[in-house]
Amino acid sequence: MKWYRELYVGDKARRRQGEIVAAVSEGRQLRDVYLLTLPCNPVNTLEIVPAWNFRQKILRDRTPMVIGLADGYREALALTETIIADTCRETGGTRVCDYISGRESL
Repeated sequence: MKWYRELYVGDKARRRQGEIVAAVSEGRQLRDVYLLTLPCNPVNTLEIVPAWNFRQKILRDRTPMVIGLADGYREALALTETIIADTCRETGGTRVCDYISGRESL
């Protein structure tokens, strides 16, 4: 899996960020943890995916870059708002993929 170097992390998830990242990377079962990824479909802005989806190595290998980590669905929604707001503030638009790709290449 590829993790965004400036990973967005929700307040609840921040307390156990290292544990969550390690568990997801190893394919361990996690409940109520969500990853925000760049979309597979270019029409979408972001994708909110339950961490348990990544138990299989092939899915971890094929996942677009993980840019956010949330403990609970509500926190995932709030984090999505933050990411989109940052994108709008910095670029004047909502093209999160372009914004993240530009920051990742700095």
